[in-house]
Amino acid sequence: MQKVNDGGRKIGGSEGGNGWRRPGGRPGRWRRSLWLCLLLLAFAGWGPAAGPALASLAGQVNINTAGMAELQELPFIGEVRARAIVDLRREQGPFSEIEELLASPAIGPRTLEAIRPYLALSGLSTLDRASADEAVADESGALLEPPPAGADGRPGTPAATDETATPEAPALAETFSLRRVIITRPGEIQVLCDQEYYPALLHLLQGAARRVELAMFVFRATEAAGNRPARIAEELINAGRRGVEVKVILEHSAYDEELTQEHRRLARNLRQGGVEVRFGPRDTTTHNKIILIDERFTLLGSHNLTHAALSRNHECSLLIDSRELAARLSAYLSQLPAS
Repeated sequence: MQKVNDGGRKIGGSEGGNGWRRPGGRPGRWRRSLWLCLLLLAFAGWGPAAGPALASLAGQVNINTAGMAELQELPFIGEVRARAIVDLRREQGPFSEIEELLASPAIGPRTLEAIRPYLALSGLSTLDRASADEAVADESGALLEPPPAGADGRPGTPAATDETATPEAPALAETFSLRRVIITRPGEIQVLCDQEYYPALLHLLQGAARRVELAMFVFRATEAAGNRPARIAEELINAGRRGVEVKVILEHSAYDEELTQEHRRLARNLRQGGVEVRFGPRDTTTHNKIILIDERFTLLGSHNLTHAALSRNHECSLLIDSRELAARLSAYLSQLPAS
């Protein structure tokens, strides 16, 4: 028996008024509403996920040092807006407040609110697109990823044992088993051990706006695919093309003629790219491993610019955010004798 409302319309289906339809009958209204709600929830993203995980951003970007490529990783920031941010920074100097971005006609309030969580005013940042299935954040703020594949395609397998990377060594590509989000404040020191040094140096060079000074005992850039020192040399040239003053001091060895010849070839390439290069004295070893960025950031420690040091050696260096220290080391480098 079916129920009727005051207007004589059926509101039930089967006998007992449970709303289920009889064979060949119509579903009750509540059932149609239920299916509609389920469809809406599915489109809204509630319920079981389907397909691969969407990529998301992790970390922050320092808008006072970031280059065009890094800024374009931000949501809603394409080439035009990235260039507008860089131009504004060059015109007015370093940003002291994130809201200063609104001085650019290309950045409106809604865009600023979208990118604000990913912005920092100081230090180094590693902005990374991570998959929810492939990356998790640990309690220290590090972003842990699956180890890179080795030469045989298996995770964690060593890919090369010599100084150079080869096309058969995918593990030595631009992939890192540990990415740290590094944000410094004036006076702070960050420890960069092993492979943490290379991505930190890359980001600093890509964001350099005024000056880069580098003194390196061994800077061994080769033409091998994936050679990391060659990538550093490329970023030095790119910085010079952006108008950054770039100065390099290389060792002129009296006992290692092969190293001296390698440094001479590198010096020619850097000079052709607009980089100022000089050699230390032949009778005294220039054993420094010092890099100064924008008269503020100092990298120094055990890392030479060799592929082994940047990819697999046990090395340790410091990133120091101190204008006073950078000024003292800059003065020290400027008075080093040249050959």
